[in-house]
Order: sequence, then C-alpha cells, then structure tokens
Amino acid sequence: MILGLEFNYLNIDDNLQIAISKNTNIGDIMAREALSEHPTDGDGAALHSEVSGKPYLINSANNFVFLEGKFKVKFEWEDSDKFDSSHVDEYISLVNSKLPGMTPPTVTKASDHIESIYTIEECSGTWRAAANAVEPNCAKGSIEVVEKDSVLLCPMQRVKGWTFERVDIPVGGSVTSEKVGTTEYLIFGQECKIGGTTIAKHSVKKQTSSSLTVENNSSSFCRLVRIYK
Repeated sequence: MILGLEFNYLNIDDNLQIAISKNTNIGDIMAREALSEHPTDGDGAALHSEVSGKPYLINSANNFVFLEGKFKVKFEWEDSDKFDSSHVDEYISLVNSKLPGMTPPTVTKASDHIESIYTIEECSGTWRAAANAVEPNCAKGSIEVVEKDSVLLCPMQRVKGWTFERVDIPVGGSVTSEKVGTTEYLIFGQECKIGGTTIAKHSVKKQTSSSLTVENNSSSFCRLVRIYK
C-alpha cells in the first residue's frame, strides 16, 4: 500500500471514519498493490463483492468522492486477475453511464492497464452514486493528483451496509436533503447554510430531521455527499 496524500481524519460516532485530503501536490499518489489491500471491516472481512454475473468487476468498497481538482485513476492487471483487456470497453461504458451531463474522463488504454483523467466539474441532476462504485477486479489500483490542491474524500465504513451518494449544488443554489436512512450523515464540499446557520467547508453533520434545505453560499459549486444506512 502506498499512501502519499495527507489527510484530515474524523471519527463519526464510531460508525465511519472520514478522511479529506489537504495540501495536495501534483504527483501525490495513493495505491493498492495487492488484492489483500482491499478495505475490510472491523473483523477483517472484505467489504467489496463481485458484480453478479460479472466476476471481472467488483462493487467497490473504496467509496472515494472527488470534491475538487483533477485526478488520474489507474487500474493494472496481471494474468492471475479476473479482469483483462477484453473487459475494458465494458468498464468504460459503465463509468460513463454514471456521469450524465458531465464530460467523460480522458482514457488511455494499454494491454495491461487503463488510466482515466477526471476533471472535477459541476454535474446537474439529483443524488447519484459515484462513478467509481464499480471497478475492475484486479490487484493494483491507484489515484494520483494531477492538479495542485485537488480534494479527495475517503469515507471508510467499519461494517457493511452504508450507501454513498452525492449531488452538486450550484453557486447560490440549494438542494433539499430528504432523510432516507435510519442513520444519515452529510459532508459539505464547500461552505453552505442550513436555515441561516453557516456550515463550514468539509464539515460532517448528522441529519436528524426528515427534510432540510442546504444552500451553497460559496464562490464554487458544492459537492454534497450523503452516507446512510
């Protein structure tokens, strides 16, 4: 495992650990170098699972969310992996299907790896899962900073069962967050307001009301993330 990014860490009610990158520079990288380095729960059991009928893809347990900037995502496979070059186009189509209204990543393909450059931009629409909710079933994967001060959110679950979604709020705009889980948290990509109360950038708040309105009063679009079960 390579961890070349600096993070601020928050422990949320002993349910989740939230890590938000800081002071990133071009070339900073975090990487998985073996299948054994996939995220696990508190008992050491793997949190990811194979996609039904498609063992060469997995339902990712990484749950990364790009909040700002530009990143390169790379997956590299070997003969022992279930994913190979014959699956690349299907994987790319799947990722692009999760990015309606956005410019697809710039993709470079090779016989043993794929690289995708993501430029983080505002995406209109409603709550949706991140594009990386499904990934190739291979040993090696990495995320590299391509633009200085890019921001990466890494929520880590202690047990299975959490759902991770996000929505973008335009400058001066608002979104209504309906409570959809028994336990639910909101993470704010920019400074916002709720009922006149200012919420600091990168704050984590537990939603207890059935519905609330989040206003973006910053100078950039806000990627609002919700985690619930």
